[in-house]
Order: sequence, then structure tokens, then C-alpha cells
Amino acid sequence: MQFAISIPPAVLLFCINLFGQSATPATQPQTFHVRGTITDPLEAVIPGVKVTFQNEQLSRTETTNNVGVYEADLPLGNYTMTAQSPGFRFYRRPLFRVASPVNVRFDIILPVGKNINRVAVGTTGPFSYCDEESFPAPSRDGVPFQLYIRYGGIRTQTGETHFAYAGDKTGSDDPVFVAYNRFSLRADAVSYDVIERTIKARGNVVAVNELGETQRAESMTFKIEDGQVIVLR
Repeated sequence: MQFAISIPPAVLLFCINLFGQSATPATQPQTFHVRGTITDPLEAVIPGVKVTFQNEQLSRTETTNNVGVYEADLPLGNYTMTAQSPGFRFYRRPLFRVASPVNVRFDIILPVGKNINRVAVGTTGPFSYCDEESFPAPSRDGVPFQLYIRYGGIRTQTGETHFAYAGDKTGSDDPVFVAYNRFSLRADAVSYDVIERTIKARGNVVAVNELGETQRAESMTFKIEDGQVIVLR
């Protein structure tokens, strides 16, 4: 004799949920994808460039492939970035922030030549030849962003708050390079007002915003504001 057992639907559903499903996987850390191509000033790709991303938790180095491309998946957070290869100027990007799982692109042009660090005094005022300079420009929530400027030509200073930079036009195509958070800029000449936090660029200006959009002009003016660079004109 067989007996039929009636199981209430609610109990059946509970058993299915309890025994019929696999355990919920642990939450995975969110990441973003960063990618770019590294070239020389003649637009030839550079293989074998060491590209390093670093923060307090990790240091990750990738190498460009035979078509000059690097890429990496990194946890969300704040990073600094460098790129270096023998025979080329050193590339540096100060602290930048990625707070959502997006695709980030940093295409890099490495000027040919060694890094320099020389200082000279002119007859009409102080000026210097140097490699790079940084200015603190943090956001309101405390992220210690910096405005980074690399130049191969002359740096001049007017008063205590205004600085001007020129690219190297003596044989190597090395314009002024500016980076702030995920914004970058290249131009023949750049000036920066520390108090107003305004950047004025002129001559073959190429600006790339945090979305990777490129804008070209003969002159542009920008303002740094709370982790962002805003185009004024």
C-alpha cells in the first residue's frame, strides 16, 4: 500500500531555496579598465614601455606590446601612474581618482631624450630649465590632487603666484604637458595662476577631458575646480 504525502507549497519553496541553490558568491571588488597607446612625437609606437599604477594597497606594472598598447584592470580607487623606456623622457601622472567601473584611456607621447634638471638665471628676471613641477590642488572632499607640469623649455615666474612654461623647440618636439586628475593637456606654452587656479595654453593645444574626449585649438583657458578642469574659453 502506498501513501501520498502532501507537502504545503510554502514548505516546498523553502526547501528548494535552502537545498536547491548554490551558495551566493562573495561580493567581488569593482574594477575599472585602463588602456592606452604610447608613441613617440612622430607617432611611431613604442613597445616595451613599463607602465606602473600605484596606490597604498598595490603596485601594478604593465608593458606595452608590439603595437605600443598597455592595458590593465584595477580596483576602484586613487592612483598615480608612470611610464618609462630607455631613451625617452619620463612620464608621470599625479594622483587620479576612478570611482565607478568605467573604461579609462590615457594615450601617451614620450619625447625622445633624457630627463634634465638644470637651472639658469637670466638678466631680466629669474628663469630656469627643468623637468617638472607640481602644485597642490585638492578637492573639497580631501583628495590630495596635484596639478603636474612637465616642460623642456624655459620656466618664468611673475610675482609669487603666476608661472609660465615653454616647450622645447630646439630640436626635439617636446611641448608642455599638464595633468590633473584624469585631465591632460599639451601645448607649446602654458601659464598657471596659483590663486585663480586658471591654466592658459597657446600653440597647438590638445586637451583631453576625463571622458577621453579630445579638443584642439590654438589657445584655450581652463579653471581647476574641485577635482575637475573646466573649459572657460
